[in-house]
Amino acid sequence: MRIIVKDGMVVNSKEVIKKDLYIEDEKFCAPFCGEPDEIIDASGKYIFPGVIDVHTHIEQESDVDKTCDDYAEGTRAAVSGGTTSVIIFAVQKKGTLPMDIIRERMESAAKKAICDYSFHIQLTDINETVLSQLKEIVEMGITSVKIYMAGLGFVINQPNILKLLQMSKELGFVVEVHAESEELIESYRSKLVADGKTQMPYYAMSRPEICEVTAIGILDTFAEYVGCRIYIVHLTSRKGLEKIKKGSGFLIAETCPHYLTFDHTKYEEKDGSKNMMSPPLREQEDIDALWNGIADGSVKTVGSDHCPFYLSEKLEFKDDFRKVPLGTPGIETVLPVIYTKGVSEKRIPVTKIPEVLSENPARIFNIPGKGFIEEGYDADLVIFDPEEKYTLKRENVISTAGYSIYEGMEFTGKIEKTFVRGKAVYDRGKVTGAEGYGKFLPRGRMQ
Repeated sequence: MRIIVKDGMVVNSKEVIKKDLYIEDEKFCAPFCGEPDEIIDASGKYIFPGVIDVHTHIEQESDVDKTCDDYAEGTRAAVSGGTTSVIIFAVQKKGTLPMDIIRERMESAAKKAICDYSFHIQLTDINETVLSQLKEIVEMGITSVKIYMAGLGFVINQPNILKLLQMSKELGFVVEVHAESEELIESYRSKLVADGKTQMPYYAMSRPEICEVTAIGILDTFAEYVGCRIYIVHLTSRKGLEKIKKGSGFLIAETCPHYLTFDHTKYEEKDGSKNMMSPPLREQEDIDALWNGIADGSVKTVGSDHCPFYLSEKLEFKDDFRKVPLGTPGIETVLPVIYTKGVSEKRIPVTKIPEVLSENPARIFNIPGKGFIEEGYDADLVIFDPEEKYTLKRENVISTAGYSIYEGMEFTGKIEKTFVRGKAVYDRGKVTGAEGYGKFLPRGRMQ
């Protein structure tokens, strides 16, 4: 299949260039002679490299929860939002081995995924047998390991964190960490419960920013001691970012669209439990600091943290924040939110979109052939109309969660088409990609 995308404004992290793109055999290529199979008019439109969402909880079943999107449903939502590659958490249950989880997840995704995919292995039960399998997992091209410092059933203690970091340097994988102090959270939460304050508006008080800042400080010390990088998922706070910027230089910061958009008053809304995730939403000063971090390059990536539960699950315990499943759907709104809140509101230039959504994710997670609109790379791209405006309504949500934290928000700019390896998988409101089209992305070892 030979395609020419004509007259689009191609965006990379350095510049915007009006030019034609040529695609052949799933790759961007040099201009070819002869007639193409298809010519696509992109005049007046931005062309972004496909979004690489490195933070997704699709078809996840852990010891404490189960998300509602399977690999078909999750990637259908992804491509509707301009995401062409996802990295998904494969969660180890207590008493199981990570290789068994990986094989199971690989088999399921191969049948269902519409876009390309890889995995992070998420460890919840570390022992010598578990650790002995990491070498084989890395050799498969799965070169990232996620752990939690807070979260019921997930917490990894500090000696095991240090041991894992030492192994990461030896074997060539990166450790990703949910950075909050479980001990501090338990202290704040217990006091609120004792005072009868379990309603949604108190949720943010149960895990204030000191919980994040403390954990980041510990991780920075560990990273410097071992001499390895640590990827901090879903950074939320100004003080957390300051700690990273003043630290050893080994910590990599990611944030999420919801932390760039909303403050903790979202929990005061009617049915505020649907807006709950961990860590919680914070203050306007934290939102501003994170946007400044994207602008100055200290926040390297933006991931969706797509963690969808059915609305009925979110509302079942709406008077007790301890019982509400924590997570929000968001895979289909990453690019629209960053363009609307960032570019349209003049917080960042348009060139920051490919930097934090495509190029940096490809570099940090060592994904060959992805993240750039360049000859020889996979033809993953998004045609984006910067002029069109629309309001997100619940009936427009594609995730099976059936709702969005962004309902009622007016967006500036709309995704017209999404291509994965030269094939249109989303076209003007309709998902056209087939289940099983997505390919597994083996990744290189981390340096």
